[in-house]
Amino acid sequence: MAKTNFQSVDEYIATFPEETQKALEEVRSIIKSVAPEAKEKISYQIAAFELNGKNLIHFAGWKNHISIYPIPAGTDAFNKVVLKYADGKGTVKFPLDQLLPSKLIRQIVKYRLVDHLKNTEKNLISKNKESDVNMGKVVFNMTMSLDGFVAGPNDSPDNGLGDGGEALHNWYFSGDTEIKVSEGTPVLKVSKQSAKILRESLKTYGAGVWGRRTFDIARAWGGHPPEEPCFILTHHVPEEWVKEGSPFIFVTDGVESAIRQAKQAAGDKDVVLCTPTVLQQALQADLVDEIYVDVAPLLLGAGVRLFDHFGKEPIQLENVRTVEAPNVTHLGFRVVK
Repeated sequence: MAKTNFQSVDEYIATFPEETQKALEEVRSIIKSVAPEAKEKISYQIAAFELNGKNLIHFAGWKNHISIYPIPAGTDAFNKVVLKYADGKGTVKFPLDQLLPSKLIRQIVKYRLVDHLKNTEKNLISKNKESDVNMGKVVFNMTMSLDGFVAGPNDSPDNGLGDGGEALHNWYFSGDTEIKVSEGTPVLKVSKQSAKILRESLKTYGAGVWGRRTFDIARAWGGHPPEEPCFILTHHVPEEWVKEGSPFIFVTDGVESAIRQAKQAAGDKDVVLCTPTVLQQALQADLVDEIYVDVAPLLLGAGVRLFDHFGKEPIQLENVRTVEAPNVTHLGFRVVK
């Protein structure tokens, strides 16, 4: 890297071998997603981002590694992991011959962002991935078979839960306690144990995020989604639903944008993720706080699997709820961050 008078981050990254460029671009993308308000720049002739006129974080390429600094303060668990990569000068180094720990890098940026906002006395936390104390959580909730499927094979608008999938929701209609979820949806009849959990969940609901495939299979719920506001993550907006009074907000620029908008709409209540693909994308982006799964006593053998495509690194969970009820077991987990 002979040149030192860089005018842009693009120009800086372009001077490195392809392997290094790929790693730097991944770090760059993570920083942008966690701190969308930050602006990239060249500082001390390496890549950096600034926020509110002050440097937020630097990242650089070297012969055998890439580096990020400064190292922020975090939880004991976070600090212990970071220590493996620290070089003692406030910098972390990630070897190029090892898989880049994207989840750890995302945490580094998050903690650095919190430090930065505290130091500059700017309370912008509600506009990025570190929610302030008044914001609700991002949670997932869905019914799943014991072998991990949320729908059977061949699901379609005419076969909503796939072959055999209707049995997943037997617990919705096998009790003696009525629960009305929303207009346009059937009144549920569940057990007393399940009714208590459903009522608590409905009280904390602030906004929901669904995937386009579920939206299509449900035929837009006839214009009456299970809850509102209802954000639909999609590549193409269905124009017939872009009209005054539509209950849907369509988001085309990714899961992080959808969740950010949903959190703004939800205020101090929770954002609920309602489909497998949205959960998987949100887990990859480290945006999920809690996962609630209602396990049906059923083996489907095939169909739409819930826990797929959420990254290569293990995700630690802490059990926060186990409730046995007729025809279902309600499980809840906090995502350890």
